[in-house]
Amino acid sequence: MSFCKQIFDEINSARKDPNQYAEKVLKYIEYFDGTTLKIPGKDAYINTKEGAEAYKELADFLKSSQGMEPFEPSKGLFKIANEFLNNSQNYEVDQMDKIDTTKIMEKYGNFIGEFDQAMEFGSDKPQEIVINLLVSDGDNSREYRNVLLNPKLKKVGIASGKHSAFPNFTVIMACIDFENKVDSDDTENFEESTSETTSSQTPLVTLSDMISNNNEKEEEERKRKEAEEEERKRKEAEEEERKRKEAEEEERKRKEAEEEERKRKEAEEEERKRKEAEEEERKRKEAEEEERKRKEAEEEERKRKEAEEEERKRKEAEEEERKRKEAEEEERKRKEAEEEEKKRKEAEEEERKRKEAEEEERKRKEAEEEERKRKEAEEEERKRKEAEEEERKRKEAEEEERKRKEAEEEERKRKEAEEEERKRKEAEKDMKEKENQIQNNSENNANKEEEKPKQTENEREYDILNSIILLYIIFLILNL
Repeated sequence: MSFCKQIFDEINSARKDPNQYAEKVLKYIEYFDGTTLKIPGKDAYINTKEGAEAYKELADFLKSSQGMEPFEPSKGLFKIANEFLNNSQNYEVDQMDKIDTTKIMEKYGNFIGEFDQAMEFGSDKPQEIVINLLVSDGDNSREYRNVLLNPKLKKVGIASGKHSAFPNFTVIMACIDFENKVDSDDTENFEESTSETTSSQTPLVTLSDMISNNNEKEEEERKRKEAEEEERKRKEAEEEERKRKEAEEEERKRKEAEEEERKRKEAEEEERKRKEAEEEERKRKEAEEEERKRKEAEEEERKRKEAEEEERKRKEAEEEERKRKEAEEEERKRKEAEEEEKKRKEAEEEERKRKEAEEEERKRKEAEEEERKRKEAEEEERKRKEAEEEERKRKEAEEEERKRKEAEEEERKRKEAEEEERKRKEAEKDMKEKENQIQNNSENNANKEEEKPKQTENEREYDILNSIILLYIIFLILNL
């Protein structure tokens, strides 16, 4: 069996039963070391781009695929592949597109419908060649796999042989159908058409062989023409008529192929537009999803800020409560100090100056306290206005309730003010009573002075000062 026939059978094996062929592919996985393929019995290793993953992917693809009709050999396509192989000797891998396949094809016939080709460099075993093409390592589109496993493609031609830059080079030409210019049947001449590239050892016909074969054929042709000259003349007219009809038929098929190509391009254009529409729809949905996530993030940020604001207000309230307790503690300590001062009764003049200083300090603190309260009142007013603004936007109906509560609050404050005024009047009343008592005491003291003429002026001033201090202490107690 020729080398190209082995490749042909290997491809059809994968096409007819892809599930069974997947088992052959899986055997290669155990030969991998990283991305290097080390096939037993071969000295040279193969460095791949994707490694064993590409072979696993191919096996999965084959297992999920349905069987298809096998390729049929086309003598014309085998001739085209063979000439392509011969012409490729002076080109590198990236220069293969410089070979004019169309010009070669015109010599042997016309393809009908879709046409494609695949090339493999280096392997000299039919199974390795086919698996390498099916894997299409490093090609995300898996172009060569799509050629070999395309159910639309029916005809195939194969050439394989040495190359100037590689141990072996294999070319596969495939199409939906091919109209040969040669008269012989494709199936009958399969072995003949593949014999030109039967193995990787002698793939090309040498120039001396071609000249020898041509001379023999010319001698036989000359003898045959002498006997058939008259018959040839008779058939010339028929041959011309046949060629004309063939030309017309070829033109018709060409136009049909062009029409099919046009329809295929239109279908591809529609498919492209559909995919673009799907892509736009996908992008629109992604944009909507991003907008939704953005709004959710904003909502979470708003809730976080509200929680922080509530925490801040709670801490401010705790801080105010702490300051109030500290102030009460300071006031308690201050009273204890005054009580000690009262009991101890140091020098009157120094005590008076100290108390005056304390009075000034108290007034300063009262001024600071009033300033602090004023600022707090302004802060509360600002917060109240912000709350009112939010409350107004959220529920207008609650505005009346707020005003009613404010009115009640003002009424409460007014009553508290009246209560303070009442307490102040009671304090004034108590003050007057104390003053009367002091006056009575002063009169009693005056009487005592008459009884005690020896009392000095300094002692009288001392008694008056004590009376004033006592009145001041009573005033402070009443205010507290």
